Amino acid sequence: MSRLAGGTRLAKGTAVLPSPLHEFLVALFRGRPTLAPEVLADLLGVKLPDFVEARIEDKAFPKVLPERHADKAIVLRNEAGRAVFGIIVELAAPSISSTP
Repeated sequence: MSRLAGGTRLAKGTAVLPSPLHEFLVALFRGRPTLAPEVLADLLGVKLPDFVEARIEDKAFPKVLPERHADKAIVLRNEAGRAVFGIIVELAAPSISSTP
């Protein structure tokens, strides 16, 4: 058994549906892909390469992480359309504790 924050018990292998907050945050990035590089640069101080477009791309990575899907994958592209930086957006679920 595992516990969600707040003490809710989950049986092993139980799927947790995304919360309305999670879906809202995913929608923010879907509607405004430039939000990801803005957060990285403005809030976290990450130096990004010059880019002219932030595009949502396929969020499955079968060669790197089989069976895993990110909430959003955003690719920054330069004037030539070449990918210059990739951002994986994974919005964390509530913490799960394995202690009873």
